Amino acid sequence: MQTDYSTIWLNNYRDDGLFALRSVGHFDTKGAKESKFFRSKSFWALHFVQRGKGRMIVRGKEYDIQSGMFFLTPPFEQINYHGQADDPWRYFYIAAYPDSVIDIFRLFADNGNGFTHVSKNPQRTQRIFEELFKNRNRSREEMYFASLNALMRILSYEFSEGKRIESSVEQNRQRVNEIKDIIHFNYKNAEFSISDIAGMLHMNSSQLSRLFRKEEGRTPISFLVEQRLLHAAALLDKQSYSIAELCRESGFNDECYFMKRFKKRFGVSVKEYRKNKK
Repeated sequence: MQTDYSTIWLNNYRDDGLFALRSVGHFDTKGAKESKFFRSKSFWALHFVQRGKGRMIVRGKEYDIQSGMFFLTPPFEQINYHGQADDPWRYFYIAAYPDSVIDIFRLFADNGNGFTHVSKNPQRTQRIFEELFKNRNRSREEMYFASLNALMRILSYEFSEGKRIESSVEQNRQRVNEIKDIIHFNYKNAEFSISDIAGMLHMNSSQLSRLFRKEEGRTPISFLVEQRLLHAAALLDKQSYSIAELCRESGFNDECYFMKRFKKRFGVSVKEYRKNKK
């Protein structure tokens, strides 16, 4: 059997109680033999079959799977799945650890097909995966959020009829939380900007700013500056730093701008703030 496969490890980059993604990838069999072996994994994986056919056995039940279908492999279960020899499959997958995942099993169970689901729009699903793999040189952080975004787009579309994963309000809130998380990870980088976030989330900067302001009542740039100022103040609480050091450690590249914003935020200059903390 010849195989062509690719895995991008996300290594549990972030665990916010909703998802702890493990990896994304694709698997392509050039020829296949029926496997009689069962195996168990410590993570679940959502697969989308781009072409070909295969079979999965889980919990004593057999599932025939073909192109345009999803199949779900649960964690800590004895599973057997393989492509057919006369029509080998190619599939994409997203894998995650089980302790922080939305109840994806309920979505499949409510759909009435156990561990499989026929995509409402296979072409759309394929485009989402191809878009995800288009730029493999992204940082692990960028790939994590791109993968999370792809997964949510797929699930919210596939299970939208009366079983939406989240309302539009909740979706907006989740997206804003993603923006805030990206800022928390990157605010110390003076070159980091709102346009970088927009690129990670496949949004334009104006759209991102409108959404953030609507949900938070402030602009994303003001939130970014706030995180930098709070970090600078926390540094002053611990030990003495020069203005240049504070700027460098907090993501500012302009000392005058930093001192002006610091005084506006805390009501005192850096010197006075330092003096009051002694």
